[in-house]
Formats: sequence, C-alpha cells, structure tokens
Amino acid sequence: VALFWLDKRGLSTPQALLALARTAGVPREALHVCGRKDAQAETTQLLGVTGDPRRLLRARVPGLRLRDAGRAATPPDTSWNRGNVFRIVVRDLGADEAAALSAEAPAVARDGLPDYFDDQRFGAIRHGQGFPAREALRGDDATALRLLVATPSRRHAGRHDDPRARRQGRWGDFDRLAAEFPAGPLGDSLRHLQRAPTDAAGALARLDRATRVGAVQSYQSFLWNALVSERIAAATP
Repeated sequence: VALFWLDKRGLSTPQALLALARTAGVPREALHVCGRKDAQAETTQLLGVTGDPRRLLRARVPGLRLRDAGRAATPPDTSWNRGNVFRIVVRDLGADEAAALSAEAPAVARDGLPDYFDDQRFGAIRHGQGFPAREALRGDDATALRLLVATPSRRHAGRHDDPRARRQGRWGDFDRLAAEFPAGPLGDSLRHLQRAPTDAAGALARLDRATRVGAVQSYQSFLWNALVSERIAAATP
C-alpha cells in the first residue's frame, strides 16, 4: 500500500477522495484514510492507495496536493489514529475584541475551556435530515437507513443530480436502486434489501464504517452539547 500525505482545502474528505478517484480514473475503493477532515480548514491527513499509485500522482485536483509518505503492509484506517493537531486562526477582530481576548487568555490557560461542537457536526440537522443514530437507538432502523442514504439535503432541494433525492424517489424499488448504485458498501446495502426488504438493520450493517461512525458521533456531539449547556447554566449566574 502506497502512503501519501493528502493536503486539502475547500473540500471535505469524501469529496476529495471522489474527485481524486474520478480524475485519476481509479476505483474509489482503492483510496483509504484514517478519518474525515473539515472542508473549510487547511488540513493534512494520511492517504493509502491500493494498486498502482502512478495515475493518482498525475491527477490534478484544485485544492488538493499529495506528498509521499512511504509504504505500509495494510491500508490505513481509524485504528492508526493517535490524535489531531489544530491551529485556530481568529480574523477580523476589532480593537476591543482583541483586548478582551488577551485579557481572558490567562484564565482559559489556567481553567480550560469546555469543548462544544459547532455546526460542522450537525449537517444532517441543518439540512433537515434528523439524527439517524437516534432513530436506530429507538429501534427504528428503517428510518435511520432512509435518513442516511435516501434523504436529500434541503440545500440541494430541486436538484435532479442529487443521488439522495433519486434514492428517495425510488425507495422501496430495491431492484432498480441496486442496479443504479451497484458499487461499494451502498451497493451491498441495496442488494441486501433486494433479498430482504424488511431487514433495515442488515442493510445498515453493510454501509461503510465511516458513514455509520459519523452518524453516531453526530448524535453523541448533540448530547454532549446539551449536557455541557446544562452544566454551564448550573455553574454560572
């Protein structure tokens, strides 16, 4: 497995991998990462490539750069992670805001600051899709599955090229859906529904791990924010 550092800006990790695969003409399944990075930040993460990496090196995708990182016996996955490093840039502060920030910095360094998740974690809610993990915990696997793979974003309302909208319009016709989306874990999930239309739990289990973990983490983050808010409200005037 060839390893590269993937530097990117302006694309989420799934968008970057899809763009790389299409531009290089390689299967998306040949690209492996340890996790997902935010679309808005300038990020670096490890990328593993199974097969010949030369076509990938010739690919030119705006906002992406590949740097050699060696080779490994197996593709990278989330078990490789040891942590993240962030540099946060605060721009366009007024003089009063900058002074207040400087004055508060020693207290933050001394006492810490509660972690609080922002909009990045809650795209599904922002786009009107709900929390798939909450539905799964309630035992409604069918709703969880539809939210994950067949509920379009409100941001893309009316777009005919939105694959989630196409899946939503044809949900239940799993023969047609499996033929339309044949590749990868989603194809495996849809083919399972062809064989067992009522086994939503089995179809969920066949989705890729990153999608399932992301859904769980989004709901965990929502619960964390709610608990932190309660603690702050109880501890402050």
